[in-house]
Amino acid sequence: MNMPNVLPLALGLVIFSFIITSVLVVPFINLLYKLRITRRKEGVGGKEKSLFDRLHDKKAGTPTGGGILLITIVVLLFSSLLPLISHLGVFINTSYDLKPELLVIMFTFISFGLLGLTDDLTKIFGKGRAGNLGMWIGLSRGVKFGLQVVLGLAVGYLLYRNLGIHILHIPVFEVVVDLGIWYIPFAAFVIVFFANAFNFTDGLDGLASGLLMIYLFSYIILAANILDTPLFIFIALWLGTILAFLYFNVWPARIFLGDAGALSFGAMIAVIGLLVGNVAALFIIGGIFVIEAASSAIQILGWRILNRPIFKLAPIHHTFLAIGWEEPKIVMRAWLAGIILALVGDNMKARKTQADKALFGLVLVLTLLGILAVADVSAPQALAVFGDSFYFARQQLVWAGLGLVALIVSSNIHYSFWKRLALPFFAVSVALLIMVLLPGLGSKLLGARRWLVLGPINFQPAEVIKLSLALYLAKVADQEKRTLAYIIPIGVVAALIMAQPDLGTTLIVSSIGLVQIFVAGVSLLHLAGAVAAGGVMSTILVLFSDYRRQRLLTFLKSSTDPLGSSYHIRQILIALGSGGIFGVGLGQSRQKYLFLPEVATDSVFAVVAEEVGFIGATVLIILLAVLTIKIIKIALAAPDRFSAVFTAGVAAWMGGQIFLNIGSMVALVPLTGVPLPFFSYGGSSLLAILFTMGVVINISKARK
Repeated sequence: MNMPNVLPLALGLVIFSFIITSVLVVPFINLLYKLRITRRKEGVGGKEKSLFDRLHDKKAGTPTGGGILLITIVVLLFSSLLPLISHLGVFINTSYDLKPELLVIMFTFISFGLLGLTDDLTKIFGKGRAGNLGMWIGLSRGVKFGLQVVLGLAVGYLLYRNLGIHILHIPVFEVVVDLGIWYIPFAAFVIVFFANAFNFTDGLDGLASGLLMIYLFSYIILAANILDTPLFIFIALWLGTILAFLYFNVWPARIFLGDAGALSFGAMIAVIGLLVGNVAALFIIGGIFVIEAASSAIQILGWRILNRPIFKLAPIHHTFLAIGWEEPKIVMRAWLAGIILALVGDNMKARKTQADKALFGLVLVLTLLGILAVADVSAPQALAVFGDSFYFARQQLVWAGLGLVALIVSSNIHYSFWKRLALPFFAVSVALLIMVLLPGLGSKLLGARRWLVLGPINFQPAEVIKLSLALYLAKVADQEKRTLAYIIPIGVVAALIMAQPDLGTTLIVSSIGLVQIFVAGVSLLHLAGAVAAGGVMSTILVLFSDYRRQRLLTFLKSSTDPLGSSYHIRQILIALGSGGIFGVGLGQSRQKYLFLPEVATDSVFAVVAEEVGFIGATVLIILLAVLTIKIIKIALAAPDRFSAVFTAGVAAWMGGQIFLNIGSMVALVPLTGVPLPFFSYGGSSLLAILFTMGVVINISKARK
C-alpha cells in the first residue's frame, strides 16, 4: 500500500474508534463516579495550602482514569481489526517481523498502563500520603521510577533483540552510530523520559491529550510513509479514541487520564519514535513534553544547587497559571506551539550529504565563549542593579539553550521550507516593527523605542527582521522580479527601524539588502543608484540629528569633551590600551567596574580585549572572520538561486555586525550601537543568529 491508498483506511479507522469511544465514555464517567475513582483535594489537613495546591483543588472530585478506557478500547480494536483487515485482502507490510513488532507495541502500551493504574488506585484508596508540595502520592517515587526503568529496559531489549534495532541517527552531523547492546539503555532512557514528561504535562484540562492528538496526526503520516501497516493501524485507532476523549477532557474537564493513561501514552509515543527510526523528530514533535520535563528538572536543580526555585512553579504551565494566565489560553497556546513543532518535525529527513561540521563546531565554540564573556563582563553591573553577579549570565545561558535547540531544528529542515514561509514571515516581522512604535506595546529606553513588550516576553523585532528580510529577498531573487521588488521592502524596513531610531541596525539591514541585490544579478546601474540613494539618506540622517552629528564629530576629534560626548570612546581606548599584548588576565578588567558604558552589550569586545590582550583579541577576530568566510563559501556552492542569495545575505549580516562593532571599538568607524554576534548580551539577537546558522548549515548539506 502506498501513501494515497492508506488514507481512506486511516480515515475509516479513526472514525470507527471515535464512534466506539464516544458511545462508551459517558457510561464510563458515571461508573467512575459510582466507584469513587475521583481526584482528591491536594495538601494535608490543618496545614496552610501552597499555591500549587490551591491551583489544583478546583479539579477535586473529577473522575480520573480515562486512560484505562482508552487503553482497553485501543487494545481490543487493534487485536481484532488487524487480523480482519489482513483477511479482507489488505497487504500487511511492516518494517520488522510482524509478531515481535506487535509484542513491543502491546507490551509497552499495557505494562506502563498497569503501572500507572496501580499508582492511581494507591492514591485514591490507599493510605493518604502527601508529597513535598502536599500532592497526594501513590507508589513511592523510588519504587515508581524503578519499575519504569525495569519496563523501559525490557522494551529496549525487545527492540534490540527481537527487532534488531541498534542504530542511532545524529542530526546536523548526519552521522549514524551503531550503539550495539548500548541501544537497550538508550531506548530505556527515551521511554522513561517521555513517560514522565507526559505525566508532568498532564496537569491542565486538555493539555496533554491535545498535544498527543497533534503528535499522532504527525506520526500517522510518518508511519504511512515507511509503509508500516501495524503501526499505522495502531496510531489511527489510538487517534480516534483521543479525539473522542478530548471532547470531555478540555476545560472544564469531566474526566482525567490519570497516571494509567499518562505513563502508558508517554512511553508509547517514545516507542513509536524509536520504531519509525527518527528520534530527533520525536524530540521536536513532542517538544512541549520535553519543555515541561526540562522545566521540572531545572526547578529541582535550582532547589538543590541554589536552594531556591528558578520558576514560580514547575512544570512551566503552572508558572503561567500562577502569573494569571487563564487555563484555556495556556492550553490553546501550547497546542499552537505543538502544531508548529509538528510541522517542523515532519520536515526533518535524513540527508545524503553531510553538513559543514566545521561551521557547526565553530558556532558552538563562539556560543560558549560568548556565554563566558557575558558572565565575566556583566558581573559588576548585574551585582549593582540586581544584587546578583550572574543575573545576565543566567539569562544568556537560557537563551543560548533555546538557540541551540533552534539551531538543531532549523539545520534539519530542508531550506526550501522557509521559502514557502518567507512572505508571511516577512509580513509578520514588519507588523512587529510597527507595533514597537506604538505606546503601550513598545518600550522606550535611552530615547529609543526598540523593545516590544508582549505580556512576560520582551524582544527586539529588529533582530527578527534581519532573518525575515534575508529570506524574503532570497525568494524575490528566486522569482526573478524587478529591482523595485528589492528596493521597496528594504526601504520600508529601514524607515521603520530609523523611526525607533536605530541607525546601526538600519545600516545592517541595508547591507543585507544591497549584498543580496548584487548576488541576485540586478543591473549594476540600479545597484549603484540604490547605494547612492542610501548614502544620501544616511548623510541627511546624520547631519539633521544632534546626537548622530555629535557622534560623528567625536569620532573625528575624540579629544574633545572627555567627560561628555567622547567619554565612551575614551573609556574603550583605555580598556584596549590597558590590555597590552597579553592582557591583564581573565576576570581582571578594571574598565568593566561601571567605567565603561554598555559593558555587556556594545562594548563587550573592549573588556575581552583588555583581559586577553592583543593576541587574544586577534584570535577572536580570526574566529569571527572564519565564520563569515565559511558562510560566503557556502553561498558560492549553494545549490540554487534562493539558497545562494539567502546565504549571501547572512554573510552580510554577520560580517557587517562584526565590522561595525569591532570597528567602532578601535575607532575605525563612529559608535553605532551594533551588538557583536555571539558575544553581546541579548536573547533576541542570539536566538535569531543561532536559528539562522541552522538554516545555513542545512544549505551546506546540499552544496554543489
